[in-house]
Formats: sequence, C-alpha cells, structure tokens
Amino acid sequence: MKISEIFWKKDEYKAHTPSYEKPVDEGFGGSSFSVVVNGQEWKFESNEEDYDEDTTKIWHYVYSPQGEKHFMDWSPYDDPSKEDVELFIRLGVPTREQLGLRGPMRHEDLVKYARQKGAQLKR
Repeated sequence: MKISEIFWKKDEYKAHTPSYEKPVDEGFGGSSFSVVVNGQEWKFESNEEDYDEDTTKIWHYVYSPQGEKHFMDWSPYDDPSKEDVELFIRLGVPTREQLGLRGPMRHEDLVKYARQKGAQLKR
C-alpha cells in the first residue's frame, strides 16, 4: 500500500505519491555509483522528483551486496559525495533518529556520529 501525501494547490487538493514509493525505473533523473566497503560492493542511487512546480527533490538509496535497499535520509536538495556514502555504510546505515537529527542528514552529521562512535575517519 502506498502512502499518499496531500498538498494544497490553487484551491484544490492534489494527491501526490513521493518518488521514494515508486520503482527506480520510472524515468526519474538522478545519479548512481558503487563504493567498496570491507571488500564488498555497495551501490548508491538517487532519484529526482518534481515535487511541485517550484521544487525538485532528490531521494537517496544504498543497496547492500545482497541487494537490500536502504533509504539514505540525506538532504533532498543535493547528493552526498562518494566519501559520505562510504561513511554512511561504515556507520551501519544509520537513520536520522540514530544520529539524533530532526531533519535529513548532511556530511557534518555523519562526521559527528562517527566521532561519537570512535570510528576512524579518512584524512
């Protein structure tokens, strides 16, 4: 079952299904690349969605070597770097709640969480 969000637009309601609920192959723009973590290849993918007439949002995912899809709760306005994706995976694919965030994560949030966990950061 898909979650619908209702948006107010020009005196009428508009039902909207966010792209994170749609299959990746529905023609959204975005980027993809692979990173190797602990000798295993993970895939990163982002999908752009025209959210409304003024806004485009980006949804981010990582896929484990076993093909499991994980939502990367990153800022919907830009893509993380390869280093950010690698750190995200090394930290155990954390949620925003695990990072103690009220909004989407950013680079500095991953670094702070890594330091809290005592993780070694690349220099």
